[in-house]
Amino acid sequence: MDDKFFDLFDFSAELAAKEEAEVAAGKEAAVVAETVSAAPVADDAAATEAMEKLNKHELSQAAFSFLNSLHPAAIAENVQLRQAQLTVNAAAFWKRSGASGKQFITRSAAVLIYDDVNCCFADCTDRAGRMANIENLQELKAQKELQIQLNEPHLAAKNDLFDDYPSWDYDKSCDTGYHQIKEELAKQLQELTRGSKMERLSYSSAVDLCFLAIPQCSDMNTSVIPPHWGIVELNRNTPARFTLIRNAQKMERIDPDSRNALALNVAVSAAKAARFAAGVDANGALRRPPRRRRKLK
Repeated sequence: MDDKFFDLFDFSAELAAKEEAEVAAGKEAAVVAETVSAAPVADDAAATEAMEKLNKHELSQAAFSFLNSLHPAAIAENVQLRQAQLTVNAAAFWKRSGASGKQFITRSAAVLIYDDVNCCFADCTDRAGRMANIENLQELKAQKELQIQLNEPHLAAKNDLFDDYPSWDYDKSCDTGYHQIKEELAKQLQELTRGSKMERLSYSSAVDLCFLAIPQCSDMNTSVIPPHWGIVELNRNTPARFTLIRNAQKMERIDPDSRNALALNVAVSAAKAARFAAGVDANGALRRPPRRRRKLK
């Protein structure tokens, strides 16, 4: 028999070529499998992103849930403010009893919902440039406040609950540059919101606490929102479907009569929801009360 049929070198070369072919085929199959499996993942990601977006009803529900978490005496949706000539998405008020037993409205709150945070600003000229200028002024203001803390330590509050996080009375600072920056910042913010719902609600003299509610997916820079406004993020990722980003500061120049008028409008709006839930029309006609078709998750 011819020895060439038992050549070990030829046999090893043939075996090596076969193994290389198998390895190449395996890599190609892996690439194909990865490509095929990647498409459904992308589709699932897109579907998940679409599911994460709250619709109009869910946004209103989340905003209502937030306002309810503040434990007001009364709360309602779609409340009219004649002083500001607008309708807020939700409003509430708190009350207390005086020494004589008479009850007083002590505080009020309102929420405005925006699907797009850019819609809450006025249509002013060069809005993008103005917003960038506000961001720079906010940074300069923060830097000045750090300097005031170092140069004027006597402005720190003496009766803070936590000494590690004292509050500061920057308005009494001797730094004229700080006050100039603050005045320019207030001017730019006023120009950015001039004529908008936010400005009208701020100057209505009826609402103590104003909140801006936006979806989680919104690309928002909180520095361009007026500092006295609270910011609430509406989402699906928390059980309550809302996250308080910034608390609201009490508005100045509140008129008790205007606040009482808002409380009456809250009662009127709440009466509409109560009639609907009871199955009673405004004219007194009876109908079948609405039934919940499925439980809320």
